[in-house]
Amino acid sequence: MEQKEVEAVLTKPKRKHRWMLMLVGTFLFIFLFIFYTSFVNPNFGKTITGNVISDNAASGVSVNANLNPPENFLVDSKIDKIDMKVKGAFSVDGKIYDISSASVVIDNFDGKVSFTDEKLIVDGKTNKIFIEGIPISGKIEVNFDNKYSYLKLSNFYMSSFGYPASGIVRLQDDRVAVNLKSEAFRVKKFNGDLEKRGKIFRLDGFAEEAQAGLINVKNTDEE
Repeated sequence: MEQKEVEAVLTKPKRKHRWMLMLVGTFLFIFLFIFYTSFVNPNFGKTITGNVISDNAASGVSVNANLNPPENFLVDSKIDKIDMKVKGAFSVDGKIYDISSASVVIDNFDGKVSFTDEKLIVDGKTNKIFIEGIPISGKIEVNFDNKYSYLKLSNFYMSSFGYPASGIVRLQDDRVAVNLKSEAFRVKKFNGDLEKRGKIFRLDGFAEEAQAGLINVKNTDEE
């Protein structure tokens, strides 16, 4: 009796089920991560992003103040941008610029800024400065001790600041508004912007704690 030959064909196992398992596993991981960070440990996500975002990132009690200017002010900090209008001579990288009036913008500043009602002092370092729109780049030392008519600091930090102030202070996204008349104004661990023009003094940013008269709001307060 003649035997028939049987041909065996070997095929590779299908990989479709492997991809399905990987997809399901990824979905479960994402779901569990969201559940954990949303309900079990909400601070976990903040801890991760905190390694990327600066410690001075905008958070906390929102502060918007329109007040009479303090008699004097000093901040020693990194500042994203300084915008000012000054009168008289100033020094940039050892070179004296003797200009009757100049608009100056400083990017990525690191140093001290102080002012009174009459004088503005800026002493520190930067990598770019614009004088009347003309840019100067490099490792630059700047020194100003001038009369001024305008000053704006964008994105800077100060550990604490306070004085008896008059004007309007709005806290917590305008939910709290206080009209001060030579009363205590104070912020702690403030990060934001400052503007000074003549008798106008504005602060806009976030603080760990803010006081306006008898009202005191902390970042840890429960709403």
